Amino acid sequence: MEFSTIQYIADSQGQTTGVLIPIQLWREIQKKLAANDPLPQTTAWDVLDGLAGSVTAPPDWAAEHDHYLYGAPKREVVDHPT
Repeated sequence: MEFSTIQYIADSQGQTTGVLIPIQLWREIQKKLAANDPLPQTTAWDVLDGLAGSVTAPPDWAAEHDHYLYGAPKREVVDHPT
């Protein structure tokens, strides 16, 4: 068996199920991927945190969200000082 080339492992139907890559080639691939990573690693929470406070809404938005989202009647009327 030669270890200088990439080898594919197949199942009995001929479908590729694995790959053997020489370790030196794998290390080179890892270095190139790390150097060319165009996207910063962010999570969904990072995105949501960045959006917090960026939306303007009525002062009773939290209490009356059904009214604003679905058109349901308001549950109560509260006077909010402006």
